[in-house]
Amino acid sequence: MTMATLEEDANTLSNFGFTHNQAKIYAAIARLHTASVGGISRMAKVRREHVYRTLPKLEKMGLIERVLGTPEKIKAIAVEDAFSLLIKKQHEEAERKISLLSAEAEAFLKQLKQKDWTTAPEENESQFSLVSEKNAIMSKTAALIGNAQKEISITASRKKLAKFMFFFSDLLKKSTKKGVHINLLTEMPHEDDSLPRFVEEQISPGKSLELKYSDELQTHYLIADSKEILIDTSTETDFAESPCLSTNNASLLALTQKSFADAWRTSMNWTKTGSATTSDKVVVTRTR
Repeated sequence: MTMATLEEDANTLSNFGFTHNQAKIYAAIARLHTASVGGISRMAKVRREHVYRTLPKLEKMGLIERVLGTPEKIKAIAVEDAFSLLIKKQHEEAERKISLLSAEAEAFLKQLKQKDWTTAPEENESQFSLVSEKNAIMSKTAALIGNAQKEISITASRKKLAKFMFFFSDLLKKSTKKGVHINLLTEMPHEDDSLPRFVEEQISPGKSLELKYSDELQTHYLIADSKEILIDTSTETDFAESPCLSTNNASLLALTQKSFADAWRTSMNWTKTGSATTSDKVVVTRTR
């Protein structure tokens, strides 16, 4: 295996908070183990005055020791110990930054709540939003589930539904415990059906969840409390992989709810067989 050059070592060390020259100087010391300032300067190809200015910083970080003598020499501590110190420092810095950001976020939210936003939209005003990023889609979905008080209706492909249940099983459990009814509508199975068992294992829904199958799903969406819809713009992509349209528009809500009610009425309702599970929490036997 080809040994890394000092320049490559310096590039790696730059990730730990060093400037490029500081990284080159420490990399040179680590290679030489013990060396004079002149030797460090020659290997690092950095002027002596830069080496002299950098040594106190490295010493303060605990990465080097001074060997008394004439001339004075610099000794690097064991590289394993050095990296432990560097990683610890980065960890402490990250915790400090997170603490500061948390405090700033708390102060910002407190200030935001105290202001009188006279130009804010009325609650009943229709709004349309395009949610594009995966994390934003996940957050929006979680918010709709968490805020629902009465009913959540979902249409999705079997693959999307399985991922949806996996990601939001804890939130769905909490929803059913507070009395929210969940309606799941997905495609007909092509072979042995494991979906009901998967749904039950994820949230143990009891009487608060119904699962039905439709011959065709033209759109994928989530309706929360007849107040807001999150519509997937693609039926082909995986869950949260394509942009979603979010809206509280009353006309679109009414149209989507009617579409769901029609699809729900004509869908297949399955009751469980003994082979699927021993309880009757999710319906699995086919009836019209």
